[in-house]
Amino acid sequence: MGQVHEAVGAAPGGEPPGALAAASHPPAAAAGRYYTDAQVAVGAFLGSPLVGGYLVSRNRRLLGLPGRALGPLLAGLLALLFLAGLGFIVQGRIGRSLADLCAAVLFGLYARRRFGAAIALARAQGGRRYSWWRLAGVVFGCIALLVAMLAPLGWALLH
Repeated sequence: MGQVHEAVGAAPGGEPPGALAAASHPPAAAAGRYYTDAQVAVGAFLGSPLVGGYLVSRNRRLLGLPGRALGPLLAGLLALLFLAGLGFIVQGRIGRSLADLCAAVLFGLYARRRFGAAIALARAQGGRRYSWWRLAGVVFGCIALLVAMLAPLGWALLH
């Protein structure tokens, strides 16, 4: 996938905005499905930054950069751990929703900057966004996964 970056004049290893819409971008990937920046932001707010990272990762795979799909997942996990730590530190002084809203806005802006041109290209070639119902399933699935992972920890702390 290095050809995509070289085609738009980026430094090796860098990824300029709109790199996914370069001329060497695979047409099959461009005409596929994708998550919009609004869906990424809503997913990150309702489901946690982990959902935002997952959606950005899926967009990278769906829109032609599968080799760089792990980074957003790790960023989402780190953001989730940071917000959980922040919650313990500021207990009750600020609302938890404010931190979640900031994370959601950041994920949405990132998705708009990185995928805006590629999504416009995909849309022009007949691509479609995933439904909001699919996003709801991803959010509820992530919440169920987090609860399943944290339940044994909570049980161990209580006993």
